[in-house]
Amino acid sequence: MEKEKLIHVKMEKLLKHLKKKGVSPVIATILIIFITVMAVIAVAGYILPMVKKNLSEGQECFDAYQKVVIKENAEYTCFDNIGTEVYLMIENKLDALEFNTIRISLTGAGTSKTYDIINGSDDNIEGEIHMYNRRSDNKILLPGNRGAFTYNFSAVDFDVESAAVAVVLESGNICDAYEILVPGC
Repeated sequence: MEKEKLIHVKMEKLLKHLKKKGVSPVIATILIIFITVMAVIAVAGYILPMVKKNLSEGQECFDAYQKVVIKENAEYTCFDNIGTEVYLMIENKLDALEFNTIRISLTGAGTSKTYDIINGSDDNIEGEIHMYNRRSDNKILLPGNRGAFTYNFSAVDFDVESAAVAVVLESGNICDAYEILVPGC
């Protein structure tokens, strides 16, 4: 008997608990809208800065696109296969010098070699590069606004077929390269 009373009391408590009302439909709708808005704000807070960063990087490279080029001039841009030297005239068509480094890639015979030329660096980067008319201070300079310089790449141990120049921006972004076929001297 006592066991039955205990079961009866527990059942009454359970029924009282089940009779309690849940959240009203209006409150549930407001909560769903609030949670959705918070989720959108959280996602936007992550996505928007990333999109803005990528757009600004793309704009930087767009501004520099085909503005730093290898001038196609047989007198100053050629490969001397006898002396294994490459001469490249790099022209800067920009109105303002917005970079401190250019990346030169020489390719041919299934081989390629890449050089980073930093404005004001010492002559003979990697023992292979100097300006065509060497400066007295042996510094390598990048071409200034609307200017051009010729660089001599010596000790190239393969037949160079093409060369490419790419601008390395101060942000570290490397823009698309401008590539040409290199004629013989």
